[in-house]
Amino acid sequence: MKAHLWTAALLAGALSATSQAAVMNSSFHHQAGNAWVVDLTVVGDGLPVELRGFTTYFAEGLYADLTLLASPAGWDSLVIQPDLVLASAGYLDAFAIGGAGLLAGQSQGGFSIQFSYLGSGAPGELMFDIVDANYQVLYSGLTTPAAVVPEPASFALGLLGTALLLGFVRRARHRPGAAVTTGYSA
Repeated sequence: MKAHLWTAALLAGALSATSQAAVMNSSFHHQAGNAWVVDLTVVGDGLPVELRGFTTYFAEGLYADLTLLASPAGWDSLVIQPDLVLASAGYLDAFAIGGAGLLAGQSQGGFSIQFSYLGSGAPGELMFDIVDANYQVLYSGLTTPAAVVPEPASFALGLLGTALLLGFVRRARHRPGAAVTTGYSA
């Protein structure tokens, strides 16, 4: 009986430790030079019961030239530029208008922002806040970035290199007069 109580208590503790108000996924796409696009998807888990809005932050000094490329219908979205003078991050504000926001298990993608990345390497996690209908912050977190999607030219070049390498290996194995290994010895 005590073992069952301990197991139930551990399971309840593990579940409550991982509870959060929302998950926000980010997918970065390199364009050319320092130009990037990020696609954002927000997922509600029911805390709060209805997710009405969020703000995603782009740190000053790392991001510039933010441009809203897409926002889903029914969402009012606004992009504000980072400000180095005021030491203020840029941000995307998005709020569900008319009707309901996101309920538990529902997700909303279609938020797409183009920007210049001033850091080295690839962009990573972004800070975000979940807000209620009165714009009060209910939860803060970091986005879950997907793998960086390479620009199409780099991807194609990588595929070409792999195909050439496989072709050379295959040709070397089937060349007349080449030694053949059978995998056993006499």
